[in-house]
Amino acid sequence: MPTFIEVLLTTGEKRHVEAAAGNARTEIDRWATRAKTSWIETVEGIWVNPDFVVSARLVDLPTRPAAIEA
Repeated sequence: MPTFIEVLLTTGEKRHVEAAAGNARTEIDRWATRAKTSWIETVEGIWVNPDFVVSARLVDLPTRPAAIEA
């Protein structure tokens, strides 16, 4: 099962960031540190401004999330 970091945005939307296959706690800490200084591209192909992230948590999904078509 693929592991992703699921972010909940202030709009109520959920998006996913690729999580490395290493230690889950280390990965979410690394992502949180990076998110404070730069935008993050999600698996769905959108750029997330860290100011709009309400929460982040690790999730196991049955398949990789699909890209959003414009």
